[in-house]
Amino acid sequence: MAIVKKPMHKISYRMQRMILKLLKYDSEINYVPGNQMFLADTLSRAFPVNETVRDDPEMLNIVHTISKHLPLSEKRLVQFKKETELDPELQTVVKYIEEGGLNLTKV
Repeated sequence: MAIVKKPMHKISYRMQRMILKLLKYDSEINYVPGNQMFLADTLSRAFPVNETVRDDPEMLNIVHTISKHLPLSEKRLVQFKKETELDPELQTVVKYIEEGGLNLTKV
């Protein structure tokens, strides 16, 4: 339950995709204690090692739609790109995204 209350940037890409897919439904999430669950939580037990956003066409569609409708002038976009190139923390994020996410074998 806590995962759906966290900011999107603080949860894994996989959980972000799951939450985005569930947004189209009018649903209610209820906590069920572990001793009352009959099936194992496969999301937590089968975490993929090489998770990438590029593998999910639906996520790419969402990103493209947001980018297409984001109200940025060309001048402002150039400014964002320039500042991103100058910011070491953002360069870390860019590298992370380009390499396909966190490699859990190195953690």
